[in-house]
Amino acid sequence: MSNPILDVIEKTLSETSDVQYKSIPISRGTLTIVFINNIVEKRLLSFHLLEPLLHTLKSLDSMEAIQDVICTPVTEILNTPEEAIEKLLSGYAVITTDFDPRALCCDVSDYSSRNVQKPDTDPVIKGPQEGFTESIENNLSLIRKRIRNKDLIIKMFTLGTSSQTPVAVIYLQGAAPEKLVEHVLNKVSQLKTNVVLETNYIEEEFKERITLFDTVGNHEKPDVICANLFEGRVAIMVEGSPSVAVLPYFFMENFQSPDDYYTNRYVVAAMRIFRYFSFVVSILLPAFYVALTTYHHSLVPMVFLFKLASARAGVPFPSIAEILLMILFLELSREAGRRLPKSIGTTLSLVSTLILGETALKAGLASGGTIVIVGIYAVTTLINPKLVGPTIILSVINVILSSIFGLHGFYLFFIMMIAHLASLDSCGYPYLYPMGTIGQNSSNSKDLLVRGKLKEISYNTLGGKKKP
Repeated sequence: MSNPILDVIEKTLSETSDVQYKSIPISRGTLTIVFINNIVEKRLLSFHLLEPLLHTLKSLDSMEAIQDVICTPVTEILNTPEEAIEKLLSGYAVITTDFDPRALCCDVSDYSSRNVQKPDTDPVIKGPQEGFTESIENNLSLIRKRIRNKDLIIKMFTLGTSSQTPVAVIYLQGAAPEKLVEHVLNKVSQLKTNVVLETNYIEEEFKERITLFDTVGNHEKPDVICANLFEGRVAIMVEGSPSVAVLPYFFMENFQSPDDYYTNRYVVAAMRIFRYFSFVVSILLPAFYVALTTYHHSLVPMVFLFKLASARAGVPFPSIAEILLMILFLELSREAGRRLPKSIGTTLSLVSTLILGETALKAGLASGGTIVIVGIYAVTTLINPKLVGPTIILSVINVILSSIFGLHGFYLFFIMMIAHLASLDSCGYPYLYPMGTIGQNSSNSKDLLVRGKLKEISYNTLGGKKKP
């Protein structure tokens, strides 16, 4: 008598060469162990499964008896071939017999993964240095290590028709609003896609409007994710990705750094002001320069105007062409440095920028004032790494509008950008939150422009938890 589950496994995975079958004769028939060679721990398979079975062959007369003998902590009796194949592909060993139509699975998985390391994103000078890895089990353990709370809820899903990727939705019951949790769980559970390889496959389902700004957070540090969970956010973790998505996500978080909460709060206040100032400068300065040098000469001081005119005397291009050309050179060198190995990428981007800038100045392709403006723009865009992409595109759009309409286009762009930010939302929350909602929940303003005391901030939650 053959086992129907084993027959289906052999037929379905007949072309897969790394599926191994181990048959053991017992008193009532034959016991067969099926496993995938590449994703199981051989030591667990030998000492916790094979050895106990071989020492108790005579008493193995039922599937329950086999389950009692096995030493692995996770075992489950399966009734269908589909369940058995899913477990087999997840790193489990499947045990079948020819006297029982059911099967038994045992967790002996051992996926290769890197050790916990310091992440390249969200670098900190002071504070925890651990970062997530590509293993969802390791990542969940890093969360559990920091949140030893019975209210921590972890719900597992399997997404991707072909990839069958494990996905975890994490939140703190009581801190996270019920509507937010329900919205995220419904979106994740109803996601119909063929492949899920990274968190962005899920994040795009929550981005309901066309925008350059991220309305879904993304972090690689466990302490940051835990802080967001305590605030009432919901985290989404995907097997194979070291990045964890966080919902909702607000615009002001782009100017916050993880070590803001591990250093002196008065120093942090100054640093945050610098970050806001650098964003405004990177967006507006090149366009303001173009508007003044193209249309509004009367607003420029006379001494500076004469120097500017003499510097541009040999430049054959208008100001907008100068600015766009130098920004193009800058972004090309920056992209080359990002894609190349670190050992030569930084050097290449620095050298190419210096050479291109000096050569453009000597060749008369750009004036000294333009080089200074683009240099300031280059520095200020890097101060807020989460906003580099939007800053580049928005600054170019602002330059174009200012070159066409002058300061009128400059002001129009600024108003349109603020209106666009105010129109965005993240899971039903205003993207500029808590701005505009301070009257309803004044405690959230304590971590807006400057950071308040940590003991006061710790009671700020979306669910409305109050200080006792």
